[in-house]
Amino acid sequence: MITSIDKNNVSLGGIEVRNYQQIESTQVCQICQLVLLHPCQLLCCGVRLCRWCSKKGLSNNQPFVCPFCHAQQMKKQNQADRGVARELNTVLVDCYVCDWNGMYRDYLEHLRMEHPVLKCEDCEECFVAKNSLEEHREEQCEYRSVSCDLLGCGEVVLWSNAKAHYSSMKHQHILLEFFRQSLSSKYTSSQIKHEQLVEFQELVNTLVPIIEMLAGDWTRLKLEHDESKNKTEQLCSESQAIVKMSNDTDESLRSLVQLEESTSKNLVNTKKSSSCFQTFLLDNGGMIIFPFTLQPDSINSSFFLASPIFNTAPFGYSFVLNAFSTINEENHNERYLSVSIELLCSEYDAILPFPFTYNLFLSLLDQSGQRKHQSVMLSSSDCEVLIRPTSEKNSTINLIKFCPLSYLTAESSIYFRENRFYLQFFVDFLNARSFPFG
Repeated sequence: MITSIDKNNVSLGGIEVRNYQQIESTQVCQICQLVLLHPCQLLCCGVRLCRWCSKKGLSNNQPFVCPFCHAQQMKKQNQADRGVARELNTVLVDCYVCDWNGMYRDYLEHLRMEHPVLKCEDCEECFVAKNSLEEHREEQCEYRSVSCDLLGCGEVVLWSNAKAHYSSMKHQHILLEFFRQSLSSKYTSSQIKHEQLVEFQELVNTLVPIIEMLAGDWTRLKLEHDESKNKTEQLCSESQAIVKMSNDTDESLRSLVQLEESTSKNLVNTKKSSSCFQTFLLDNGGMIIFPFTLQPDSINSSFFLASPIFNTAPFGYSFVLNAFSTINEENHNERYLSVSIELLCSEYDAILPFPFTYNLFLSLLDQSGQRKHQSVMLSSSDCEVLIRPTSEKNSTINLIKFCPLSYLTAESSIYFRENRFYLQFFVDFLNARSFPFG
């Protein structure tokens, strides 16, 4: 048992918890026997203590004799124990006041917010441990009161005002009055002895460095004040410049965004325009396939889709293909996918033979690979509108009942997948009068 520590005079330095039996001994202060708060370690023997217990619970005599290992040192030596501090942060503790439990690092905040039992009288800051409050009152609080240690004063002043008090005219008058009274009450000019003069000279010599220090502090503070003022003005100026630059940057960004939007619109319009003027051609077999896209909610309503303009050859006939939905006028429950073909006027009509004498084939393509295409042949002899156009385009060739619309709307449709169906246009240049697939 350690007897050289007067525990009755030691403030509780650690943190109280309800589950002491679950706390390891290395995490308990050896003086206050509470969970360590700001742990430190004695260099002589490694005993762990609260920082405040180390300051107030151990002797400051020199030489220092450790009460735990009885080793003798020139002075007390300890250091912060960061390893134990890290371990403590992960220790589970139970609040000694309420039912809260959790990590040690969160427990300190819980105590501060929910159970602030101690309060500093000067600044009203709250604390959860008495040692933290005492350390704050004695060493940290800016509003703590201290007694003036200079000769002949003894006035109690705020710690933050101590330097100003030392250099005040009031304090200088007190010092001068003390000298005057001391000289007048004890000595006359003829009674002052050499030893007494030496004594006063020593006193003056003691005060001179203090006065010089205060003067130096005043000069330094004045320079720091001027420097801070200049820096503040410079920062304000730079801040205003940054704000202006930021505003200019925002304006530039807005301009760039507007330019980008305008460019994007122009690009889209250009693409649309180029697609309008782009000419599609039949392949070498006289065939071309067009995809038509429909959203699921549009396929059950009326729709009209048109293919791009396409030519039978670079200098050939021009056509356009349309796909649209129709309803049987006699039975509104019957709906059809209708297809129409239009022969357009082209710049090469003057060198092309008319009427158009080749048979046409239209097919709705099967996308399942089963080759169950829905096809219709248009004989050129039956199409009186395939003559030389005298206007922008000839009359339309309509296939109103090309196929039932249910071919597209069926849930497992093999013709409409991923919102698309495909129409194939084929010109029978060889007059084979057969479909272009087996």
